[in-house]
Amino acid sequence: IRRELETESGLDGSLAKAIYKLCLNNFIYYVDFEDELSEQIFLNGGSFAVTRVIDASSNKVEETGLDSNRKVIRKEATEGKDKLINEISWMVNLPADVKTHFPRIIDYNIKSDPVYIEMEYYPMKTLRRLLLDSEISYKEASIILRNVFDFLFAKMYPPKYLVVKKFSIDDLYIKRINDRIILAGEKSSAFKRVSSIKNFVINGKKISNLIDGIKKIKNSKEIQKKLIPPYASLIHGDLHFDNILVNKKDFADFKLIDPRGKMYNGEDYGDYSYDLGKVWHSLNGLYDFIHEGNYSLSTDIKENLVVANLAILPSAALAEYSKIFLNLPK
Repeated sequence: IRRELETESGLDGSLAKAIYKLCLNNFIYYVDFEDELSEQIFLNGGSFAVTRVIDASSNKVEETGLDSNRKVIRKEATEGKDKLINEISWMVNLPADVKTHFPRIIDYNIKSDPVYIEMEYYPMKTLRRLLLDSEISYKEASIILRNVFDFLFAKMYPPKYLVVKKFSIDDLYIKRINDRIILAGEKSSAFKRVSSIKNFVINGKKISNLIDGIKKIKNSKEIQKKLIPPYASLIHGDLHFDNILVNKKDFADFKLIDPRGKMYNGEDYGDYSYDLGKVWHSLNGLYDFIHEGNYSLSTDIKENLVVANLAILPSAALAEYSKIFLNLPK
């Protein structure tokens, strides 16, 4: 941190860039600051982005009519800034009736360094937080998800914003998966080691290597024909439960945050089943519990076999997730 602060870009005294560089260049997944006295509260801003809560500047209060006591969310990136530029451009160009359920943009600059966007701050909790903290039940969560789905299918998915495009599975999914496998291998020597092992037994079930599975899809026109969407539409692109802000007093009042923006193939449009897959991943894959560290894992890695046992730790929230999963709309 000291080295970074001594550079020219660090002379403004802000710790944001220094901490960002520290996290980027070292084996650190996430830094969480829980200091209520701090004027800048750092949030989890997704890949390559630093996100924090700041006071709204006086000129922006005048321009936007924002309450002078309100905070704004500032999201910025230097490394990997193309991803944030895509996200900003996508949000700015959303249709007016779609913008209602995304954060209101106060200011942005895609040519500055760092690239940044400032959005209205909403004092809401995410759907994940409400569930994990047992503040809502599965019945209430099901109502929230139904409201979210109603909005998405009416305003973002077909038929209103239908776009007929010829996509390939390679463009939509396979390139991204392969790139992420390489990136994960660079971050984790354990992942790099197991990614080359052919056979897995997970919780007693034999499973083939992920990379072999991807190759089968890539080499099978029959499988690809079933997977290619017949059309494309606007999609959020990262619709897990920690990206859904909810007003606990009014379940129709929600904001979708941290959208992917442009898709992996550079298009503004994508396959809406990707959004549904993220919800499935939250409920069937229990992503939220793994992300929060609420699990136990044992592994035995041999030359040609990985034996692993994964268990999500029992909790009231886990029972609620199971009930939400059973009550998903068909």
